[in-house]
Amino acid sequence: MGKSILLCLLLCILSPCMIFAQPAHNVDPARHPAQNHPPAKKPDIVSFHVETEGRGALHIIYSDGSEEEIPRERGRFSDSEGILTQETFSDVRLADDHQNIGWLADYMICAQSYPCSAELVIYRSGSKMKHITPQYGIIWGWKFLKGGKQIVVQSGFTHGDETGSYALYDTETVRQLDEFSSKKKKIPNWVQQLQRTER
Repeated sequence: MGKSILLCLLLCILSPCMIFAQPAHNVDPARHPAQNHPPAKKPDIVSFHVETEGRGALHIIYSDGSEEEIPRERGRFSDSEGILTQETFSDVRLADDHQNIGWLADYMICAQSYPCSAELVIYRSGSKMKHITPQYGIIWGWKFLKGGKQIVVQSGFTHGDETGSYALYDTETVRQLDEFSSKKKKIPNWVQQLQRTER
């Protein structure tokens, strides 16, 4: 009888150790949520507007109801009188992916009585603004291509030739992928897509 009591006491003392010593693979993984979730998709851009006929801030409205205000930039251009502030936002366009948005930043840089489009600005929520500046002249027109993955830009001088030149860019890196000028005879498809928009 005494041996039975001692055996019971010994089992009671050792049983917690036996429980805790179970291997981890016996734990049911279905009962534990995965720790490495992919990041949630950012809300889509559903609309936008610019205050005071382009002279105010750009407002971007998202599908979750949030709103972001983009002020006019200052410090990217200067003239003999000092640093210039962006005059207006123009030709604001939303990509088909509803994640990228772009606009022309207009400045008083071209000796005209009105501001000229000095840069194309591309923005994606949570990322830094990306700027595309033409090699010469100002931007005449632009368009997102391939659902927002690429951008075509037409540029030229204020009073230059009728067609100017075209450049194709990658949206994510704003790296130039291709270029086209009126001197070339065969017009690539990416140029034609912008030309159809402008008609």
